[in-house]
Amino acid sequence: MSSFFFIVACTSIVVRMPNPLLAKASVSQQEFDESEARLKSARAGLEMAASKRRQAEARRSQAEAELAAARVALGYATLAAPFPGLVTERKADPGSMATPGAPLLTVEREGNLRLETSIDESRLGLVRISEQVEVEIDSLNRTVSGRVAENVPSIDAATRSFTVKIDLPAMPGLRAGMFGRAAFAGGKREALLVPQSAVLERGQVRSLYVVEGHTARLRLITLGEPRDNRREILSGLTAGEKIIVAPAPLLSDGSRVAIREASK
Repeated sequence: MSSFFFIVACTSIVVRMPNPLLAKASVSQQEFDESEARLKSARAGLEMAASKRRQAEARRSQAEAELAAARVALGYATLAAPFPGLVTERKADPGSMATPGAPLLTVEREGNLRLETSIDESRLGLVRISEQVEVEIDSLNRTVSGRVAENVPSIDAATRSFTVKIDLPAMPGLRAGMFGRAAFAGGKREALLVPQSAVLERGQVRSLYVVEGHTARLRLITLGEPRDNRREILSGLTAGEKIIVAPAPLLSDGSRVAIREASK
């Protein structure tokens, strides 16, 4: 018996639809082919332009990201205070590495300065919050009105005093660290005062001459606060006693003295 094999060759058949213009003979085949070529070239150019546009947008996004990173880096190199002020101290040198938590500058805020002063504990009840006090600034040779903002109630065991904080008004030239004096209104009291010239000071020993009859007697005394050209006597002298206002250098305890009435 014989076997027969049949080989069938298959091929694709592309059917090209005739162009209506060609069918109507409105354009020639050459013109049609040239137009079709230009269309393909235009489509290829459009696709290339779209590709370039996508590349340009990608480069733009990258540039914006780099710009944002540069701005962040620039922010680390810029120090901005949250208030207007004056740099009073630089605690880091240019070019040194900054450490988190380590201060770089000390900035003094304009205005809002306070005077901190110590008051004797015996006058604790005389100082009141919001009380107006006169403050003398020595370096500016000015006296301004301040306001008591805080009264620290804790007492310093060594000095037996407490701290009072006084808000000062803004003024040109006023800087932190300046020296000032505050005058508080206190209660009235009687004090025994003698001229400064009557007080003799030898080291820590203070004394003056008291006249007993016609004899000069050296008396040890305890001094209080100075008042103009006078000194307050806390102990060692009683009111009504006669003293020598300007003792001579050779005067000593027991010297005879003569009392003269002051001329009127």
